[in-house]
Amino acid sequence: MLFISLLFVPLSWAQITGDLNCTSWTTNGIVYDWQAVSCQDLISEATCRVLFPSAHGSDFPESGGNSPRPLECYSADPSTPATRNDDVKEAAINLCPRTCGFCCETKAFKCMNKNDRINCATVTRAQCQYPFWRDILIEECPATCGYCEYTSSTTPKAPVTSTSLPCVDVSDMCDPKWCSEPRMDDLVNANCQKTCNRCSYTTSSMKPVIGK
Repeated sequence: MLFISLLFVPLSWAQITGDLNCTSWTTNGIVYDWQAVSCQDLISEATCRVLFPSAHGSDFPESGGNSPRPLECYSADPSTPATRNDDVKEAAINLCPRTCGFCCETKAFKCMNKNDRINCATVTRAQCQYPFWRDILIEECPATCGYCEYTSSTTPKAPVTSTSLPCVDVSDMCDPKWCSEPRMDDLVNANCQKTCNRCSYTTSSMKPVIGK
């Protein structure tokens, strides 16, 4: 269906060309997901851009962009349309995944989401990067956030004391709809006390966010 849709959009919307991994369809056409560039190249960026040159000057994959993916990232065929080559693509992923917009194809994203307490499809890049979300997202949504090589034990937890916490939200991403969701209790009790009216909680009464 994605291919058929491309026939009915302006050419400038469909520039990613021969390999659409790590992309999504939006109202602006096909764009790179943020996971496409959420990693680092294993060699210098300058070297990667020599090995995998842009088809349009200095334009390389960026989150939300649609610049053509460098042909050398997935093919050794100069013809149009180019034939994808798995060996070429594997080399690109192993050396220059960010330059090629293939971060979502790296080991960090190659596992299964749990989707038990959280709908991983709704998790944003900001949530993945926010320290107070990290433990639960490592367990629930590792494939979304690029945490497949982590475990919940790698992130230190705050010490438990019997001191009452101030009635504030620790996170600036609290959503009132989480307050009535039982599966989110541990998270909102720890991070969203003001939004969810959980001000009576103390650190000694909180359950651990991970390992429910």
